[in-house]
Amino acid sequence: MLKLFRFFSMTMLVIWALVIFNFSAQSATDSGALSHDFTHRLLCAFYRGYADMPAKEQRKIRSKADKYIRKVAHFSVFTVFGFISGVASLSFLRRGRRVPAVAAIVCLLYAFSDELHQVFVPGRACELTDIVIDFAGSLLGIAFAGYIAMLFHAGLRKLPQGG
Repeated sequence: MLKLFRFFSMTMLVIWALVIFNFSAQSATDSGALSHDFTHRLLCAFYRGYADMPAKEQRKIRSKADKYIRKVAHFSVFTVFGFISGVASLSFLRRGRRVPAVAAIVCLLYAFSDELHQVFVPGRACELTDIVIDFAGSLLGIAFAGYIAMLFHAGLRKLPQGG
């Protein structure tokens, strides 16, 4: 069962790394268009009166909001990566301080390599702030994985022992 869990967690980690890689492989034009569309939809849903504003006013508001939405997207995508990395680390190391450390190192290296990868994508750049945001999101995901593991182990201790 443990081998299956290890295989599943590592497979999920690789799949999520590929999802991040595909987002990073988009040209600045494609990434910007996706981001603008997503921001526009969010503003239509949550910003009262946005849909009725003139297009010029919408662009001005969307431009300001887009910068923050993109940073939240970085944080969120790496929160998921951190969670999966934490679970995968737990499947190999079980317990101890090494689990979050190994997961954090994996996440930091991937955040760095992700930004480095963007240097080779038209119109994209490597930004230190994105590495910091990605890593912060990863740490939240790792902490959440540790918390879930703690709850799981606490629940196992409460189960009656067979005899």
